[in-house]
Amino acid sequence: MRTPLTGIMGMAELLQGEKDEEKKRQACRYLRSAAAALLEMVTDITTHASLDSGTLQCAHQAFSPRESLDACLELFRPACIEKGLELELAVADGLPPVLLGDGFCLRQALGNLVGNAVKFTEHGGIRVEAGGEGSGGGEYMLCLKVWYTGPGITPDEQARIFERFARGS
Repeated sequence: MRTPLTGIMGMAELLQGEKDEEKKRQACRYLRSAAAALLEMVTDITTHASLDSGTLQCAHQAFSPRESLDACLELFRPACIEKGLELELAVADGLPPVLLGDGFCLRQALGNLVGNAVKFTEHGGIRVEAGGEGSGGGEYMLCLKVWYTGPGITPDEQARIFERFARGS
């Protein structure tokens, strides 16, 4: 929930000093997008009580991977602009327009990775690459890569960051 809240706070701060009307409209679009993402998270948390027991049930519904990725990155754009970072999404030509899965969980997982990349990157940028491959059975393995010019995660931290409530330094 920190991700959309950070986006909301960043856009609100930018709006305070902005004189250009078009930039104000764009900032309002970002605010609406971040607020919608936050509402989706709050709604999803209330329906996923299984998080506490470690048995998260992912949805199995049609979603647009491109729209999910774009929506996720838009939440971080204000922070990137403020830090002078480039934020880029590269989508492979073969990525299907619609997949079956959980677009919310995809945005949440990617948001955690991109959020950390923004947090630990002082100059340069962040690039998210999306692609994958299909199988003969109608399945598609989505592959996401987050590249950034920050310091990275040490091997010791890599082993523990996926533990419940663990953080790198």
